[in-house]
Amino acid sequence: MKRSMIALVIFSVLSLFSFVSRADSVLHIFTWEDYLDPEVVAEFEKTHHIKLKFSYFQNEEKRDRIMATRNGQGFDLILMDGLTAEAYIKLGWVAPLTETEVPNLKYNNDLWRRHQPALAGYVAPYAWGTQGVAYRSDLAPPVSRFMQLFRPVDELKGKIVMTPQATEMLPIALQTLGYDMYDESPQALTLAAELIAAQKPHVLTYRSLKTNGESLLVTGEAVAAVAYSGDALMLKQYNQNIEYRLPEEGGIVWFDYFIVSRYASDPDAAYQFLNFISEPRNAARNCEFTFSATYNEEALKILPEELLANQTVFPAINSRMGTHKAPSTLYKRRMMSIWHNLGFEQILQ
Repeated sequence: MKRSMIALVIFSVLSLFSFVSRADSVLHIFTWEDYLDPEVVAEFEKTHHIKLKFSYFQNEEKRDRIMATRNGQGFDLILMDGLTAEAYIKLGWVAPLTETEVPNLKYNNDLWRRHQPALAGYVAPYAWGTQGVAYRSDLAPPVSRFMQLFRPVDELKGKIVMTPQATEMLPIALQTLGYDMYDESPQALTLAAELIAAQKPHVLTYRSLKTNGESLLVTGEAVAAVAYSGDALMLKQYNQNIEYRLPEEGGIVWFDYFIVSRYASDPDAAYQFLNFISEPRNAARNCEFTFSATYNEEALKILPEELLANQTVFPAINSRMGTHKAPSTLYKRRMMSIWHNLGFEQILQ
């Protein structure tokens, strides 16, 4: 009897310490701002007794510079596109991630795998969408082409927001001119550089759009921008005059993932979080909050018909759309040379 009581006390104490340890667990997540439904976050923290601490990057190149200075350390979960994920995997910064660790990955379709098969076994697919043009229909004429941003009419001059990333700007300029986004020919790159240079006087700023009421598109300081589809729809909630279009040149399809850092302080907690947001109900909630498409097939069954029918959220992918791929060493050298010669290194600090 006494031994049983002692055993019970020991078990209770161990359980208490286990609970306290879990309650004190903190996951550090590096992601875009406004990219997870706050209610989903709060529910996870309450049910799993794990605190989520978010850090936000302003653009992907700044994120990568931060990660490089830390040698891949400092965060447990990191949000990134497929191109970056592949690079991080090669650097040895990414922990394995399969259905063994995150069973709810089974709900995802293979859209991401068809485009980026090298990521299998390392990523949790989160969202996908497009990159095109957003504009204020009450302040500017309809914008349906990237070229209208590069060679703007008077109503757009000085009121354009462009991407701050060389890895996005150059591919967009090449696509605008009718080239493959990763064309390495001197002629294509020279023309793209000239197009970007000629546009500079007409650009208000080079930065990622905020997705709240302070956004330059919402305030009207900007009337047109390169934008992600989900961001444009989030901004439309603040101003119904904001419209989004896939440009006639094709536009770009992007795929986003979460990875677990090889240096994660609590990998099990990271896997629990990914499993939680991969539950169909939570995947659907995040899709509705971000207006970015989900890969989760079961979530698709419970999303509102109006959202499923929205071609901005769930576009039909076609051959004219570009997708990012790993650039060659030659392309990267020429890209950075163009960026330096145009003086963007100073502008974007």
